[in-house]
Amino acid sequence: MNKTETPDFSAFLLSPAGRIEINLPNGDPMLYQGKRVAVSVYSPASAEYARAQAALQRSATSKVISAKKGVIAEEDSFEIDARFLESITAGIENFPYPGGAAAIYRERGLLYIGEQVRAYLNEQTNFFGKPKTS
Repeated sequence: MNKTETPDFSAFLLSPAGRIEINLPNGDPMLYQGKRVAVSVYSPASAEYARAQAALQRSATSKVISAKKGVIAEEDSFEIDARFLESITAGIENFPYPGGAAAIYRERGLLYIGEQVRAYLNEQTNFFGKPKTS
């Protein structure tokens, strides 16, 4: 490499997004009208994730401060988590649920979708190397 070339470090970087194929709670693939349901998310290496994480931290801090003052926080952890998941979701494939991601993450009967998204986000290997689906 000569002195004017910039080294390429792209092989070491996390990708900015990933895709999770959702399973039903019994382990079967989640299909809607015969098509696989999947969620595309922004990775922890993305600006979108950083903004969502900062908002999550602000909400948590606000909740703690309110509790110390004896004020009951208006929003519960479920809502804070739903807002975070909605913020890091780039799209949902083959599941045209009324209200989209916002409604999906707030529907307690679909909790397993959010749980799979969180599990996927917690594994950096899902965002490293060749694009993968889970």
